[in-house]
Amino acid sequence: MPFTARCVSCGYVVMANKRKTLGQFMEDHDSKSHKGLDSRWITAVITHIDYAMLVSASKVSAFWNAINTRLK
Repeated sequence: MPFTARCVSCGYVVMANKRKTLGQFMEDHDSKSHKGLDSRWITAVITHIDYAMLVSASKVSAFWNAINTRLK
């Protein structure tokens, strides 16, 4: 079951096909960007079709520009 998450502190977005992998990505982000402190995350379960669409869209810089503009 695919998941996506967004860091409440800085807006960083991660996505993964498994919950355990998502948790690892979140921990890695917290250790690198927030000096090891656990930040708050908003997580959501998404469909496999949405996950595939996000994976392909994430390879395009316009996708990330839209995400970053939306979060400001």
